[in-house]
Amino acid sequence: MTILAANVLGQAVLALGLAALAVFFFLRRNENGKDHLPLPPGPRGLPLLGNLPFLEPNLHHYFAGLAKSYGPVFRLRLGCKPVTVVSSPSAAREVFKDQDVPFANHDVPAAIRFHRGTSPDIFWSPYGPTWRMLRKIAASHVLNAGSIEAAAPFRRREVRLVVAAVWEMAVAGKAMDLRDTLFQMALNTTTKMLWGERVNVEEGKEFQRAIREVIDHVIKPNVADFYPVLAPLDPQGLGRRYKRINEWIDGYLNRIVQSRIKEMADKEVKKKAKDPLETLLKHMQAGDPQLSSFRVADLRNLFAVVLEVYNGKIFQEEGLIELIGGTIEGNSLGIIGASTDSNTTTIEWVMAELLYEPDRMRKAQQELDTVVGKDRVVEESDIPQLRYLGAVLKETLRLHSPSPLLVPRRTSSNCTAGGFSIPAGTAVIINAWAIHRDPSRWEDPEEFKPERFLPEGREQCEFLGGNEFGYLPFGAGRRACPGMALAERLMLFSLASLLHSFEWLLPEGAHLELADTFGIALRKTEPLVVVPKARLGKPELYA
Repeated sequence: MTILAANVLGQAVLALGLAALAVFFFLRRNENGKDHLPLPPGPRGLPLLGNLPFLEPNLHHYFAGLAKSYGPVFRLRLGCKPVTVVSSPSAAREVFKDQDVPFANHDVPAAIRFHRGTSPDIFWSPYGPTWRMLRKIAASHVLNAGSIEAAAPFRRREVRLVVAAVWEMAVAGKAMDLRDTLFQMALNTTTKMLWGERVNVEEGKEFQRAIREVIDHVIKPNVADFYPVLAPLDPQGLGRRYKRINEWIDGYLNRIVQSRIKEMADKEVKKKAKDPLETLLKHMQAGDPQLSSFRVADLRNLFAVVLEVYNGKIFQEEGLIELIGGTIEGNSLGIIGASTDSNTTTIEWVMAELLYEPDRMRKAQQELDTVVGKDRVVEESDIPQLRYLGAVLKETLRLHSPSPLLVPRRTSSNCTAGGFSIPAGTAVIINAWAIHRDPSRWEDPEEFKPERFLPEGREQCEFLGGNEFGYLPFGAGRRACPGMALAERLMLFSLASLLHSFEWLLPEGAHLELADTFGIALRKTEPLVVVPKARLGKPELYA
C-alpha cells in the first residue's frame, strides 16, 4: 500500500469515526430532550437486565441509599424500562407543579392492563377529559360539606364498636393485635357510607384475605413490566390471578347494586337518596348526561370513586395495585385495599410510636382529659381542639408515609427535573419516604418529634396545598388525594377514642420494634400486640 493510499484510508477511518460520534451525540441530544440537558446519573447495569439484579426488597431504603451516591434525581434501567427516581422537595415541585401535565399520567402495571383493557377509570386513566369527568363526579357527589357531615354517624358507630371490643379485652386482661380490629372498623365505615350496609365479620375476613393476596401479587416483580413485549402473554400469571380475586368482589358488589335497584323501585321517586350509591342510581335513571355512557355494571367504577375520596387514599397515592379496574372486574377491591389498609397501618404506627415514647402518649392523653374530660366520650367536634394529637398524626405520616414511593408516574412528553432531561415514556418514582427525611428540609429528620408541627414549632405543613413539597403523605398536584380531610378525620377520631378510653401497655417481656416492610402500605414488620387497660371510671362510657 502506497503512502498516499494509507493516508486516504486513515482519513476515511477518521471521517467514519467522527461521523459515528456525531450520530451518537445527535441521538443522545434528542433523547435528552429539552435544552440538551444530560440524562440523570445512575448505577451501571447489566446487559438486558439493567439494574434488576441489584434491587433490594425495601425499595424505599434502597432508593434513598442510591440518592446519597448519585444525587436526588437518578436513573435506573429495569430490563427495558427506563426509571427516574426523585428524592428531593425541589425536584418533586417540578413534577407536581412546574411541569405537572407531562407528569400527570400514572404508570399502569402490566397485570392491570392485562385484565382491565381500555375501560375508563379515575385511577389509571390518562390525564384528559375522561379522567376530569370522573374526578368531577367524585367531587360533586362526595366531597361536599353535606356528605362529610352525613357520614359522621357511620364513623361514630364504628369507632364506638371498636372501643367496646377493646374494653372486653381489657376486662379479660388479654393482649390483642390491633390490626384486625382496626381493619374491620375502616372497612365498615366505608361500606356503610357507600351502600348503607356493614360487612359482617366473615365477609370482612374475606375482604382482608383478598386484599392481602392482591398486595402479595402486586409487589411481586413482574417480568411483563420490565419487558413489555411479553405483557400480552402474562408470563407469570399475575394478571389472571388478579382477575380471579376481583371476580369475588365483583359478584359481591353486583348483589348490592341489584338489591338497591329493587329497593328503589318500591320507594317514592322523590324520596331523598340515603347514600352515594342511591344518589348515583337516581342520576342514571334520570338520564344525567354525565352518566349517560355508564351502565349499571359500571357503578363499580363509581363505587371506587367514592371509596377513593372517602378514605383519602389514591393508592395510595397512592402503589402498584388496580384501584379502579374497568367496567366489569371488581373495581372497588383496590380502593378498599388501599384505603382500609393504609388507615389501619397509619393508626398502628401512631400507637407504636407512642408506646416507644410513653411521655408523648401521656401528653396526648393529658390533652384529651383537658378537652374532653373523663365523664363523656370523644366526639368528632372535639378534634379541632386536639392540636397535639394532630401533630402526632402528622409526624407519624412523615416518618411512616402510607405510600413511601407514591404512585409511579409516566411522562407523556420530554420534560426535566433537577436539571436533567426526562424522556417521554419514563417511569418516574417519587420517594416520599426519603423526602420526609431530607436533612436540608427537616431538623433531626430521623427523630419522632410531633412538636415540630405545633403552632409554636418550626413546621407549619399541611397535608396538601401551598408550595410545600417536602411533605407528601397524600401526594400533590393534579392527581393528589382529594379525600385527605375525610381520612384525617377518621384517623384522628379513632386515635382520640382509643387513647382517651384506654391505657396501652406492651405484654410483659415484649420488645417493641419499629422496623418497616415495603408494600402498598408501609406496614410494621411485626404486628403491634398490646394490652389495653380501661382509664375511664364509668362502664357505660364503653357501651
